[in-house]
Amino acid sequence: MVLADQTGAKVQCSCKRTLIKRVQCNLPLGKWRVIQNMKISGTGGKYKPTKLGYKMNITNDTVFTDSDLTDDSSFLSLASYEEILNGSADTKCLIDIIGQSIDIGEVQIIQVHNEDMKMILFRIRDNSGNALACCLWGRYAEKIEHHLEKHVGEDIVCLIRFAKISEFGIQITNAFDASLLDLNPTMAEALDFKEK
Repeated sequence: MVLADQTGAKVQCSCKRTLIKRVQCNLPLGKWRVIQNMKISGTGGKYKPTKLGYKMNITNDTVFTDSDLTDDSSFLSLASYEEILNGSADTKCLIDIIGQSIDIGEVQIIQVHNEDMKMILFRIRDNSGNALACCLWGRYAEKIEHHLEKHVGEDIVCLIRFAKISEFGIQITNAFDASLLDLNPTMAEALDFKEK
């Protein structure tokens, strides 16, 4: 999971398989909760908001209560193409990235662990002309495939939230099912990107 605090600082969070149902019930997507008794790693056990630079683990002792906080912000924090390309971006952290889709390949069906899985390769570029390779799998590839069928020849602005920087070459990919893909988004950051 990726959680955000009231300042927009994000943190990666995980739990054991035996706690997944409890977490799903107590942490619905987009709802604010007060979370107590979590295990924090990477900061000497203290909560220090960073750019996903440490992790929290939900344990049997973790307590969830309602919060009166209301904030509908998406807490978008766009990654720098330059940092990704020069290797200074942390590949252990999930990122948000936006770009114009270019060089979109055909959807391919690849065998992964003896199962057929859809994959699509393409590139995205920022307003300075920097370009990054992207490889999206499964439902993410299907979403692009369906969009291309409906909007033939149109430019696509692609926003990938909680994407992964692949350690095998410089490539952006989805992080299992944790990533969010928005094609031609209408939020302020996307409109600003399109305008430039």
